[in-house]
Amino acid sequence: MTDCLTLGDYRCQIDDGGAAAIIGYTGHAGALEIPEEIGGHRVVSIGEGAFASCDGLTAVTVPDGVTSIGERAFFNCDHLTEVSLPGSVAEIGERAFCLCYDLSALVIPYGVASIGYAAFADCVSLGAVELPGSLVSIGEAAFSGCEALNGVVIPNGVRSIGKSAFASCTGMTALTLSDSLAEISDEAFFECSALTAVVIPDGVTLIGDWAFSACRALESAVLPKGLVFIGDGAFAECQGLTAVVIPSGVTSIGYEAFSRCTALNRAVIPASVTEIGVDAFSFSDHVALVVVPGSEAEDYARSEGIRCVYSEAEAEAERD
Repeated sequence: MTDCLTLGDYRCQIDDGGAAAIIGYTGHAGALEIPEEIGGHRVVSIGEGAFASCDGLTAVTVPDGVTSIGERAFFNCDHLTEVSLPGSVAEIGERAFCLCYDLSALVIPYGVASIGYAAFADCVSLGAVELPGSLVSIGEAAFSGCEALNGVVIPNGVRSIGKSAFASCTGMTALTLSDSLAEISDEAFFECSALTAVVIPDGVTLIGDWAFSACRALESAVLPKGLVFIGDGAFAECQGLTAVVIPSGVTSIGYEAFSRCTALNRAVIPASVTEIGVDAFSFSDHVALVVVPGSEAEDYARSEGIRCVYSEAEAEAERD
């Protein structure tokens, strides 16, 4: 059994143990410090939509003891600039801070294990975020559209980054990925158009479809030793990329994987590659494929009319 009570400015759901989940707020505070107890009930969670569209809210302090920030909890609080979260929080729900346009910096405390779908999407002023070592998963679109976000360190321990998690973070210039990652999801860093370099950890076996597509400033991409699959459009329209070495062990290069990489002049493709998708290097007009004689890559290059050489030295000589 649970009871719903209005206690001052707060509407709360009280569980059988007497703990409170805040499910609504009728106050008009600018800077709000949520109390640890309301009406004698210990606050343990911020419920779905509890503070959604509180236009006057500029700063909020969540009390120690709160373990979850619910779905859309602070959705569209468009003047919210500061958030202080306690170490007791373990999860941040879907769209929890989505459309908080003025939120400029954020420290997510140690203890948080998961960040939900679109939790901070379109927080366009968010220039810095500190992710904790306790983090295990980052949901789909979690930070998508955070245009001011200038650098991200994904801590070791993170095993999954959801689809489009950092898509259209157009101000991102630096990225450090977790050594515990096994794959880069589809569109994970799509249109991070200021990103200049990425080193993908050796445990990654799959780079998803369009994962780094439209990273137009990307000049260097170091691919991991354990890589097996490069998805469709994975590095399409990376216009600053001049060379790529595909590691031995990769078996598949997807459709348009390196298309429209207009500065690309050399791609080293090992004999392990047995499948190269349609238009994998289309409109990358200056590229030479460095291949092994008799390989799938050699056949592909000849069928597509792409320059084909058998050593990097030969590619260098042709370019000179």
